[in-house]
Amino acid sequence: MILTKPGLALALCLLGSFTAQDAKQELQSIQKELDQEFKELRKAAKELTDEQEVGALYEEFQQKVLPEFAERLAVVARANPGTDVGFDGWSHVFGLASQGLSGQLPGEALTALTRDFLPSEKLESLAINLRFEAPMVGEAKALQALRKLAASSPHRKVQAAALYSLGAVLGEKRKPDDPRLAEAKQVLAQLASYDDVKSLNGSSYAKSGAALIFALENLSPGRPCPDFNAVDAEGAGFKLSDYKGKVVLIDFWGFW
Repeated sequence: MILTKPGLALALCLLGSFTAQDAKQELQSIQKELDQEFKELRKAAKELTDEQEVGALYEEFQQKVLPEFAERLAVVARANPGTDVGFDGWSHVFGLASQGLSGQLPGEALTALTRDFLPSEKLESLAINLRFEAPMVGEAKALQALRKLAASSPHRKVQAAALYSLGAVLGEKRKPDDPRLAEAKQVLAQLASYDDVKSLNGSSYAKSGAALIFALENLSPGRPCPDFNAVDAEGAGFKLSDYKGKVVLIDFWGFW
């Protein structure tokens, strides 16, 4: 039985007749509908030539469509606390924050995930994403969640991911005299004991943490650019310091 009407799904959840299989199918149905909505949104945007009209289209989608689907997902997640269905439902809701979902639901999802699923190693992805989702859910909530994951998760990879994201949220885009910058470096220094845990780029979290500390200390606006070696288009090696005293434009690019 696949339920597609949020009112019916809510009624069954409240009556207790919404089985685990029903809930799983409902999540899949909602996500399938939402994927179709995104496809139609992108198609409609391609047909517009005015940037303001495109912006208005996306804004309307974020304000009207996303909240409706997020609430439908939340209905299922609330009715299945501590289960795989609950985890998937709240994860979907939280993920919509990166698509422009605002309001209370992303914060509710974050609270539920870190409360009901703290023993889960799947929270590694949440810890990683919080580095980028902090502006959407609120910095204070993101920091609280990351501190909780770093201190209470039984999994080292979740702890390491949380410490790295915590250091990034605390330290990135801060002025040199901001006290949060000093705290960020203290947090990142704790990653020295996670040399056995790999980060997303394949290196250890210990190396990633040290690299971020270096960036926080040396790569902020107004600081002298660190010297480095590179190879030009003709294959000749050079150092940045070779151009000292000259105006230099550096363009870093690549394919991912």
